[in-house]
Amino acid sequence: MWNARLRLVSLWISHVTRVMADNCLRIYVALEFARLGENHKQSAWHLVTLLVVGPAVFLAPLNGAICNSLPKRWVLVASSVLPLLVVDVYLGVGAFGSELIACWALVAVTSAINGPVRYAFLPAAARDTGWPLTRINGLFELGSAAAIIAGVVAGATSH
Repeated sequence: MWNARLRLVSLWISHVTRVMADNCLRIYVALEFARLGENHKQSAWHLVTLLVVGPAVFLAPLNGAICNSLPKRWVLVASSVLPLLVVDVYLGVGAFGSELIACWALVAVTSAINGPVRYAFLPAAARDTGWPLTRINGLFELGSAAAIIAGVVAGATSH
């Protein structure tokens, strides 16, 4: 049982870190895009929000197939490592403006795959730990809310 709880804590830390990093990058890209001029300033937040919601909507019908036909662990790992590589490449070349928007769009696609796969682990975690699924889901939602706030603050202050 302790091993299951350690795996759950590891998944929770991964979840919170991912949500925080995504929101940090999201606000950073919005602020950088807004610096390009008055027209960009008016649309920056709407654009980065559209880019995070769009892939989630378009991939929704496919996420079940992705989660069920491929090994969940490897989908989770791939969708966690790929955005690190994307950000590393884009920031390594000194991306700004539209390049940062493209970087954010690629990260948003991996986020749209990562989230459902993460949540697919929760019923098994509830069974293995002996905790109610509602408690585990509540802990993940608490972590998400805190990570969104922390990510926005970190992204805004790093700018």
